[in-house]
Amino acid sequence: MIPLPETTATVDGVRIPASVIRDEWNRITQELPDNIPPESPERIYRNLTEQYIWKREIREMLAESGQKINRETAEKFLKLQQKKYSFNAGKISPEKLTQLLNSPRFQLKSAIHFYLNSTVPEKLQVNRTEVENIYRSMPEKFKVPGKENWGLIEVRERQNAETVRALLLQGSSFESVAKRFSPQGIKSPLPRELIEQGKKMKVNEISPVIKSENGWIVAKLHSREKSSIVPLEKVYSQLALELEDAKESAVLAEILRQRLSRKKIIYFPLKQ
Repeated sequence: MIPLPETTATVDGVRIPASVIRDEWNRITQELPDNIPPESPERIYRNLTEQYIWKREIREMLAESGQKINRETAEKFLKLQQKKYSFNAGKISPEKLTQLLNSPRFQLKSAIHFYLNSTVPEKLQVNRTEVENIYRSMPEKFKVPGKENWGLIEVRERQNAETVRALLLQGSSFESVAKRFSPQGIKSPLPRELIEQGKKMKVNEISPVIKSENGWIVAKLHSREKSSIVPLEKVYSQLALELEDAKESAVLAEILRQRLSRKKIIYFPLKQ
């Protein structure tokens, strides 16, 4: 294990001790492969130090503004998101809701949200045109693939499967034949051959007898659903929330860069 220097950096002369990143450093370096590039440990060490400095700067910034980081702030933020994006917190179990509201990470995210909206609200507005542009730019993300809806009958012997198929072709009720020959339903996964066959079949057509893991299957294609696109209104809140998060992250990063640019930061190299 590569040892850390006692001091990782200083910010305006204030020492950043190695203890603040040691646990994360040990966790990451223990998982590194033996053949990593020589510069990788130094890069990891620098990233961890920078992340700590950024988090420290965020807390200083919030403290200067009087913005509290606590459960009350988290509850206020969650209620705001529910109202703004029709987010239903009732779907979260009481245990998980308590865990969320007590989470230091969520409390910090909540405090950052209120700080940014009180200082630079004009940079965080999300409008419908922006959401629509995102929706149109990634059609594959909202595509619902088409599918075949099957009726399946599985039997152990091929001869019985041929009898099943003959009865279905003669017009016997699928439900009655299934109840007679396959009352327990099917236990095998859908055979690949049937999936391929289904692409060529018409609705209400009966398949050939097809081998399955536990015997033989005869299928009826009850219906076919075409591929479709999830309507914008069903995903609007999700996209708007994601866009708001992205804007907050970008604005926060810019504020931190400006604040830290006014400070003298000295990084201490990793001694290998």
